[in-house]
Parts: sequence; structure tokens; C-alpha cells
Amino acid sequence: HTYATMPTALSQFLLQQIPPFKCSYVTGVASKTGAKVNGCLIYSPLTPMHFLELDRKFLLNHMIEASEIAKDLGAKIIGLGAYTAFVGKRGLNIASAMNMPVTTGTSYTIATALKALEEAAKLSGLDIRKSAITIVGATGSIGRVCAKLLCPKVAKLILVARNAKRLQDLVGVLQLQYSKTKICATNDLNKALSLSQLVLMSTNT
Repeated sequence: HTYATMPTALSQFLLQQIPPFKCSYVTGVASKTGAKVNGCLIYSPLTPMHFLELDRKFLLNHMIEASEIAKDLGAKIIGLGAYTAFVGKRGLNIASAMNMPVTTGTSYTIATALKALEEAAKLSGLDIRKSAITIVGATGSIGRVCAKLLCPKVAKLILVARNAKRLQDLVGVLQLQYSKTKICATNDLNKALSLSQLVLMSTNT
């Protein structure tokens, strides 16, 4: 109750003072081959707002501190989730500082995003093969791959991003590979949304 009624600025400041810590031990993860793996979940008290507004160096040091906890617990690989995946050149700086492999879970995000899109189409009674789909943040690492995977499956793809040159370059590459799909690009989000039946968001904005 106290935290819920606290002014946002104060709660953000207090959370910023708390270091990362181990919150649980994960077991029971097994692959189809039967191989099993255990791990630790390291909790960062920082909120998405912190990751968007705080100094990059502070965030990098915070993530290195979290990684050191994992390494001391025996971790052989660091997995960055949610907003932590965008710290330090998508984990490259953390990998260098820790001298151990770091993954951001991008492939998993792409797989779940496309699955969610298919489920949304099904629940809405839409045939994804005949639909116009907008991808917001199309030139990012996740949006770009989603665009490539959706191209052969949809009637029309509308790509939205802020960098016009990168956007046009992506359209050119996709159009060469998938000539049957209508592909267009725009910086006008409202226009893109008005022309599409389904939307895939791939942006932190």
C-alpha cells in the first residue's frame, strides 16, 4: 500500500538504489533430446522507465553487477530479458566485460510474436494469407526478421520505421525475394494502421 501511494519520482529513485539480486533457482528445463539445464533468475529492480531514461553507463554497470552474481553462482551463459537486452550494444559490452557468452532472446521473441499474430488473426476471423499486416519498428533486429518470415505468407506488408533509408533498403531486399507480396513503407503510423487488419509491434518507443 505504501509503495502504491508513493509519488512516481520517489519510487523510481528508491528502486534505482537497489542492486540486482538472485530471486529464484530454475529447474526442470529439458530439451527433446533429454538434456536438462538448471539456472538462476537474477532480478533487477529497475523499471522500463529507468532503462529508457537513465545514463547508459549506469545501466551497463548495473547489468554487469547482475551478471557477476550469475557467474559467481556457476552460470556459463547469461540470458538478457526484456529491456535489459538493449543495454550495452545488445549484450556485446556485457559479454566483453564478463568474458562469457550473452544471449538476448531475440529468436524467442520473434517466434512468440509471429505465433501471437497468427492467434490474433484466428480470434478475429481473419485469413492471414489475405490480410494486410503492418510491422512497426520494421528495420530493427526483430522487426526485420518478422518481415522476412511474413512476406511469403501475407497479401500485403506495410513497414513502418523512422529511418527512411533503412526502410527503403529493406523494402528493396524483400521485394526481390518475394515479388508476389505487395510491400510498402511509410513513416506515417496512422496511415499504416488505417490500411491494415493486423499489427505487429516491434519497438520500445
